[in-house]
Amino acid sequence: MTKKPNCYQYYKKLLTMKIEKPVTETREFQALAKNYPHIAESIRLKTEMRRLKETLASAKDRQTRLQAKRQMNSIKAKLRREKILKQLHVEGKHERAYRTRFFLFSTKKRVSSLIVKGLSTSKKAYIKLQRKSSILAHRRLPPSIFDLRSLDLTEKNLALKEWLQDRRKLCQSSLVRK
Repeated sequence: MTKKPNCYQYYKKLLTMKIEKPVTETREFQALAKNYPHIAESIRLKTEMRRLKETLASAKDRQTRLQAKRQMNSIKAKLRREKILKQLHVEGKHERAYRTRFFLFSTKKRVSSLIVKGLSTSKKAYIKLQRKSSILAHRRLPPSIFDLRSLDLTEKNLALKEWLQDRRKLCQSSLVRK
């Protein structure tokens, strides 16, 4: 008995692709259908079901809604038939393995994107905190430290006195709040 090749990459591609053209025309579907025809057929039926759900959501008139529902019911029956055929031809084991692998892959992808998003927000918060602390440090230092050369001796004394008075007021108001 010949061993079938691993077609997981085709399975993953078919499940993640957008519904723009018929699935049967894609290269991935044809490769999967050659090795696992019942898995490929069930994927085709599932994408058809997704397309019908989209048309059902956007349909306004009653006739198209009823027609879409009828088609969805026939697709459900075909999916049940394909499930039985997959079990008969041992494709069910392969699909279970593919489905588990795909679930782990998609979960890992979602978690990593959440982690990256969390890290970027924490980095932004850190930068914001750093800016605030530098501004506070700038305010708390006496003005003569920033402008030593531009101030005269008397101006330095006046600036320092004003700064000390402002500092005392600030400290007293912070003590009163507590």
